[in-house]
Amino acid sequence: MMYYILSIIGGFILLLLGIIGFFLKQHIVVVKDLTKSVNILSNIVGVLENKYKNQIIGCEQKHGTLNYRIGVHGERLDSIDIEIAKIQTEIEIKLK
Repeated sequence: MMYYILSIIGGFILLLLGIIGFFLKQHIVVVKDLTKSVNILSNIVGVLENKYKNQIIGCEQKHGTLNYRIGVHGERLDSIDIEIAKIQTEIEIKLK
């Protein structure tokens, strides 16, 4: 009688271990898939960061050129304003 009870309990424990093993295997597969996905996302983020940094460098170079040209044009406008002021002063002196 005790042998039958131990056999039933042993079979039940074996069944539970089989179920636990099945779910552990499924969990391992899911973790591996998630690890692959995280690695792929990390690579994509790295590539995007590099593109972003390169784009910033390109923008700084382009804006540096534009700022230089704006500065040069500003200086030219200032010199033209001075020349206009001189001409206006000469006209006012001649008209008096």
